[in-house]
Amino acid sequence: MRASALRSGFSPIARYYASFPPHTIIKMPALSPTMTSGNIGAWQKKAGDTIAPGDVLVEIETDKAQMDFEFQEEGVIAKVLKEAGEKDVAVGNVCHDLR
Repeated sequence: MRASALRSGFSPIARYYASFPPHTIIKMPALSPTMTSGNIGAWQKKAGDTIAPGDVLVEIETDKAQMDFEFQEEGVIAKVLKEAGEKDVAVGNVCHDLR
């Protein structure tokens, strides 16, 4: 390392990035036109489970009803980011990761 770099406090950093498979981030859906947030009910799928179009992922409670959220793609649940029972999850907030 050059002496001028040491005096300035700068140290070069090498960064290495891993190659991950493509992921799809699944966000809290708006299940009605007026829905702004919802509560996470019971998860029907857990990390590592395979899903197919039409499978129910989670029960979502709004101020007016409790509905099942069906996902329309296939994949594997990589990680659940919101736990069952979480309250007032805003529409558009990330819920889980699909690979």
